[in-house]
Amino acid sequence: MSKENLRVNEDAKYYRQKNRTRITELNEKRNQHAKYYLNNDGTITAEISANSRHYKDKNGKWQDISNEIASSSDEKGFNFSNKANSFKTDFAKNSASGQLAALRLDKNQKISWNMADVNSVDAVNDTFSVTYPEILSDVDLKYVTFSDGLKENIILKSPDAANSYTFNFMSNGLLPEKQNDGSIALKDENTGEAVLVIPKPYMFDGKNESSQDISMEIETGKNPDEFTVTVTADPNWLKDPSRAYPVTVDPTITTYNWYTQVGSNGVDTFIAEGTNYSYYVNELLRQDMRLAHII
Repeated sequence: MSKENLRVNEDAKYYRQKNRTRITELNEKRNQHAKYYLNNDGTITAEISANSRHYKDKNGKWQDISNEIASSSDEKGFNFSNKANSFKTDFAKNSASGQLAALRLDKNQKISWNMADVNSVDAVNDTFSVTYPEILSDVDLKYVTFSDGLKENIILKSPDAANSYTFNFMSNGLLPEKQNDGSIALKDENTGEAVLVIPKPYMFDGKNESSQDISMEIETGKNPDEFTVTVTADPNWLKDPSRAYPVTVDPTITTYNWYTQVGSNGVDTFIAEGTNYSYYVNELLRQDMRLAHII
């Protein structure tokens, strides 16, 4: 092919893409991570996300996930809950009202927890997050809902903030087990299969300097359904004169599938174009994801 013909073909391809518009979503093509759209030129565009886009309802149909937090919950003792997903996340109105938060997979599998020695403060619901300001001295606790789990931010507002935090867990149908990579797996008590994961935390400051010098220790009691997790950040890193506050300590609870596919090592994602399909990734949460272009 001559250079002139190649240029003409590239110009034509650019023109088609520039004038391409979506007509409708092809709901029957939905899957957990992708939406498909019919375009005005007869092609199909697929939006593929590293995170889940849909969940299956009780009838087996794919529905849109909504991470918005409603000011209501059908779980006793809680006042806020995510709107639509395969699991429910619940939050208490007050930090000292028993259980602070919960994640429910179904009626047989759930975990709930509180934070030790907290101040009594009311939650602030900010659509996609719930914050407990000054839950400890110079510390805010923020929960952020996302499609495959619950992100927890322990926000240290000054060097005077504590560097160690203990959470008391109660579980139903799930048993904790420390993993070699520093994470904690929550396993089905009957099958032994991992269902949820608490990855090894990391922390970052106001200049986006980060560190993984954080320990996460688990202690189980006489009742296997009750356990504590203590997260301790390296005091030397926190006291470094170059540190820019606030510092955020980031433990998270995720589904096991998300952790193994995305959360533990990042993921290879792609953009591809073919005769009838164009693909692109529209949501990347991890900065270390590698992007390969496949044409």
